[in-house]
Amino acid sequence: MEQLDLDDPEQLSEREQLECELIRRLIISYFGIVREMIEDQVPKAVMFLLVNHCKEKVQNALVQKLYKESLFDELLYEDQNLIAEREKCIKLLETYKEAAQVISEVV
Repeated sequence: MEQLDLDDPEQLSEREQLECELIRRLIISYFGIVREMIEDQVPKAVMFLLVNHCKEKVQNALVQKLYKESLFDELLYEDQNLIAEREKCIKLLETYKEAAQVISEVV
């Protein structure tokens, strides 16, 4: 059996040449699509990994700095004005509850 040389167009019929050209173009198109997908996905994957790594490192560092027992008093300090405002709101809420109870008894 004689082997065909695909690079020699004289050995192929016109139909075979068209089919070979079609296959060649499809392969080139396929590899172009794959190359574009890789060009698109690789930077995204790298950034995803970098951002997640940085996020975890920063979060761990912040948690370590935040949860020091020596800082608890400072972090939990509440301004006197805020305490007075909260107490005022609690008293006002109790007054509103009593007023609502009186109104419901009257009606």
